[in-house]
Amino acid sequence: QNRDAFTDADELVAAATSIARLATLTLEYATNPDLQDDVLTMLIYAYDVADRGHVKARVAAASFAYDRSDAKAAFEDITAALTRRPNDPDALALLGQMHLDRFGFAEAAAVSAALRTVDPASREADLLDGRSLMLQRQPDRAEAPIVRQLRRDPNDVRALGLLAASRAMRLDQAGADALLARVAALRPDAAVARY
Repeated sequence: QNRDAFTDADELVAAATSIARLATLTLEYATNPDLQDDVLTMLIYAYDVADRGHVKARVAAASFAYDRSDAKAAFEDITAALTRRPNDPDALALLGQMHLDRFGFAEAAAVSAALRTVDPASREADLLDGRSLMLQRQPDRAEAPIVRQLRRDPNDVRALGLLAASRAMRLDQAGADALLARVAALRPDAAVARY
């Protein structure tokens, strides 16, 4: 726990996010509840001391907070990141996810448009649009942006998972099962059910 061991903000973010992933996979948070505070402290140190305003650290802190159901802290960190770098694709993607999770479809559409100003072929914008349309119970329309992403990357596991969900919503269970089998073949460890 020697914070001086890392002074580079990028290294701190990489270490903190790696620790968070490992702790989640090994259920370490159950036996060491202080670990969450340690990870968050590393991220705050990265953007507040090592490199003031480090956007990647702010986005990682927002994602960490949001994964732990602290939407208020996540929104504060995302706002700070976007104030510093308004077109950061990672910050915008997380903000879009946050809007969708509270059924803010107009806000998510605005985020999608912002992502497309940065990259007209934005993967995150296509997946955000697909999820938004599915949440609005429009699985037929949702397939267009998802398929557009799959044309660019036929092995995109998230897009395949979304397409499978869309097929399931359209009561095409055979189509959904075929897509999920494809995902399982590509990445046996993929948790597509959350998409």
